[in-house]
Amino acid sequence: MSTISPFWAAAAARSGRLDLSAAVRSGRAGALASLDLPALVTLGLRPAVAKQLLTGAPTADAGTHVTLAHPEYPRRLRVEAHAPPVLFHDGPLALLDDPCVAIVGSRRCTPGGRRFAAMLAAGLSAAGVTIVSGLAYGIDVAAHRAAGARTVAVLGHGLRWSPGSAALERMSAVHRAGGTLVSEFLPDHPAARWTFPQRNRVIAGLADLVIVVEANQRSGALITARLAADMGRDVMVVPGSPWSPASVGCLSLLHSGAAPLTCVEDALRALALCGHSPVASPSDPLLEALGPGCSLTELVARTGRSHGELATAMAMLELEGRVVHETGDHYAPRTNQPTRT
Repeated sequence: MSTISPFWAAAAARSGRLDLSAAVRSGRAGALASLDLPALVTLGLRPAVAKQLLTGAPTADAGTHVTLAHPEYPRRLRVEAHAPPVLFHDGPLALLDDPCVAIVGSRRCTPGGRRFAAMLAAGLSAAGVTIVSGLAYGIDVAAHRAAGARTVAVLGHGLRWSPGSAALERMSAVHRAGGTLVSEFLPDHPAARWTFPQRNRVIAGLADLVIVVEANQRSGALITARLAADMGRDVMVVPGSPWSPASVGCLSLLHSGAAPLTCVEDALRALALCGHSPVASPSDPLLEALGPGCSLTELVARTGRSHGELATAMAMLELEGRVVHETGDHYAPRTNQPTRT
C-alpha cells in the first residue's frame, strides 16, 4: 500500500490551483513537506493555502506516484508554473527521459487525419521518441496505438476512477502495449468538464514539441498548443484544406506563427534544433524487417506490431516512395529510394 503524506495529499487535491515553482527554483522542493507556515508564505503561498497544506490528511492506497520532491519527477514538467505537486502513474516514467513529442487533435477527426497521426507516431517512436497524448477518441488514440510501448497517456481523471467501458479499454490497451498512464488527480477523482482542459497543460509540459494534426474551431488541442507556446515549446501544425472544418483550428495556428509539418522528418529536424538526437531514423526497423515479397502477416510475426498498424505504416511508406506494393498484402523495399533534400 502506498501512502501520500499529509502535505503532499493536500497539495495533490489542489493540483492546477497551486504553484510551487518558486520552491523548485530555489532548490527547496525536497524540504516542502517540513517547512513551517512563514517559510511557505515566503515562497509565495497565501497563508490560508499554506495552512491547508500543513493540516492535510494522508491518503492511503494512492498507487504509484512521484512528488515534486522526488528525483524521478519528469524534468520538463517539474520547472513549469502550476506543475502537478504529485504525478500518479501506471507504467515506467523513464519513457519521459527520452525526446518527447505530443501529438494532439480533434476527437471528430477525418480518416486521413487519423492515418497521418498514426504515421507520425509510428515513425517517431521507431526513432526513439516517446509519444504523449490525452487518450481521447480520434487523433489521440491513433497516435497512442501506433506508438506501441513508447507512449504516455495523460488522463483527465484519477487512475482508479472508471470512465466507462470504451475509455477503460483504451487505458488497458496502453497498459498492455507497455506504455504509461499518468494523472495529476488523486486516484479516485472523477472526470469533469474542467479536468480535461486542465490536464492539457501536463501534456504540453511533458513534451519537447507539440504537433496538432487536426483541430476544429473549439478543439481542446488548441488549448494544448497555446499552453505549449506559453511554456516555450515548439508547436507544429499539419496543414489542411480550408474547406474542412477539421482544419479550421490548424489554419488559425499557422496564421499565428506555428510551423507547418508534412512528414516525420519535419518533427525530427525540430527535435534536433531543441538539442535532441533520436536514436534511429524513422521507419528503419520496418524497412529492415521487410524482405522481398513480404506479406503483412509475416511482418506482424517479425515486428510484433498489429496488422492494422502495419497496414497504415506500409501505406505511408508507399506514398513516400520507400516501399513497393506488390500483389495482395505483399510489399517490398524500393530498390532506388527517392532522393531526400
